[in-house]
Amino acid sequence: MINGQLRTKPALSEIETIFFEEVGKLEAFNTDGLRSILSTMNHIPNMKEKTLRYPKHAQLMVDYRNKGLFNKNNIQETSRQLFEDWKLEKNEAEFTIMDIIIKGTTEKIEYHLYDEFNTASQTSSMARTTGYTATATINLILGKLWIDSGVFPPEIIGKKEQCMHHILNYLEDRNITITKK
Repeated sequence: MINGQLRTKPALSEIETIFFEEVGKLEAFNTDGLRSILSTMNHIPNMKEKTLRYPKHAQLMVDYRNKGLFNKNNIQETSRQLFEDWKLEKNEAEFTIMDIIIKGTTEKIEYHLYDEFNTASQTSSMARTTGYTATATINLILGKLWIDSGVFPPEIIGKKEQCMHHILNYLEDRNITITKK
């Protein structure tokens, strides 16, 4: 969303390098993660979402795309090979990192999440950050903190302060912390 107008940009474009204290340099590039928030939060005139990967990942994917490795004739074999090449070994360390930056006319607010493979539970950070968020949401329903029926995107559930606190506390109880910078 740019100046209140929905704009479509190519995936893997506008690559930028960002330094994170925990992991060093990562590259950020355009992907399509905003989805529902484009309509539910359309009062926000400027929004973007970028995926983070190690440097040179985006160019590798662009090269694959340009070679036709993601077209309908090759996608199954390419996907199989990538899943094989990138499969984590048992107990292999990995991490999840996310920054949310909100800039207003007079204020800037930043939230930061960093999580690593949990050796005690042998649980990947991606399983922890996504799975525990999902189970926290189920607990909202079981605890009757969320009683509406239907399908709701996260930003609608998060508007209810008690729901947001419940999810953040649930994550924090599992040593997943989103810090405000």
